[in-house]
Amino acid sequence: MDELIDILKARYQTAINSEYDSLFYHNVYSYVDWILKNPQLNSILKNMGSEYYSKHSKIWEGKINTKEDSEERTRKTSKLERFDSYCFFISLEVRIYWMLHEYYNTNEPDYAQNPNALLMLKGIENIPRKEWSKLKNELPDRWSLSNLKKYNKWYKGERKNYEIELRQFHTGFLAELTKTKGKNLPEIKEQLTGFSFNPSTGDFSYFKTKGTIALGTNEFKIFSLLYSRIGNFVDHLTLSREMNTDIIEVRKSHKDSLSQVIRNIKRKFGILPKTKISNPDIFNSTPKAGYRLINKDK
Repeated sequence: MDELIDILKARYQTAINSEYDSLFYHNVYSYVDWILKNPQLNSILKNMGSEYYSKHSKIWEGKINTKEDSEERTRKTSKLERFDSYCFFISLEVRIYWMLHEYYNTNEPDYAQNPNALLMLKGIENIPRKEWSKLKNELPDRWSLSNLKKYNKWYKGERKNYEIELRQFHTGFLAELTKTKGKNLPEIKEQLTGFSFNPSTGDFSYFKTKGTIALGTNEFKIFSLLYSRIGNFVDHLTLSREMNTDIIEVRKSHKDSLSQVIRNIKRKFGILPKTKISNPDIFNSTPKAGYRLINKDK
């Protein structure tokens, strides 16, 4: 645990001491990415999230009777979010991590990327918006000046605010890490029976079925995320944002798209179509929790 704390402190200092804003955003991404992909750190983060959601649910449980009642619950929620370390992590994850995660893990040219990633890494003044806005295969107005200015409000001159959020989370997270000293934490990620996957190439084998999930596809993005959290549910919003980081609320169309991607993966893995010789279904879903990967023996 001491080694994990030392590495965490080093990554934190690297981000805080970044000479340029673009480097700061990149180093925050690396800080968050390491926590999410380290089994020990991720398990502690999940516990922090569970505690937050439990407190939030208690505030809003029961029927809202009056306007005053609603305002009081809102006040309590604001107070909770102001002092809960997990909330600061969510802000960094949503505004910085997921925006850059898609950019770093796809091969599309810059004009086809999420504008937020380019704003962080290059700055609005270095985006050839007039040239890119003429491309026929782009979303309408993605590179319009009005949209770029709107997105840029999240980053231009906002580094100090993100530094405060990073500091608040880092301090709280270190306190949680210190509590776990001497306790048994997961060392190795749970494995799937008969299954192997290479996140760097997309190559997989599932019993006698072998193949490759093409890098950069929605199928690769979704499965890579689920594979990194084997046994744990990943909610619909987080999964949907892997395909489109602009999503801020999950709708039926998003869930339908996600369901189709999961079906495509199942066909590739020999899970579908369902026959006597099909591979076991390792995908588990619930309407409220999302999706997870679970062990199923042959």
